[in-house]
Amino acid sequence: MPMSRMEAAASGLTVYEGVHPCRICGSPWRYTAHGQCVPCQRERASKRQEAIAKKLKAARKGRKRRQKPAPATIDEGGVPPQPRRRSGRKSAPSAPPQNPAEGVAP
Repeated sequence: MPMSRMEAAASGLTVYEGVHPCRICGSPWRYTAHGQCVPCQRERASKRQEAIAKKLKAARKGRKRRQKPAPATIDEGGVPPQPRRRSGRKSAPSAPPQNPAEGVAP
């Protein structure tokens, strides 16, 4: 039985059978949240997703790896290249490992 959007919302439905059929496809089923036709909205969404996927694929295909610029040399008036620092924790000089048997007094 057809119902209004407000009745469908009060009933807690996400999809309801509307009073007027869709002008494009003729389906009576509509979404409660925005009142759009269910089959038409699904078709639009799938076409939109396909278009987005094509654009992403083309962008990934055309993208090239970023190349690092060559380091400046002193002759070019630049700063000499600095050695790369290691990332992570700085470690203190470690003591030689001790034998537990030697450290125990008899």
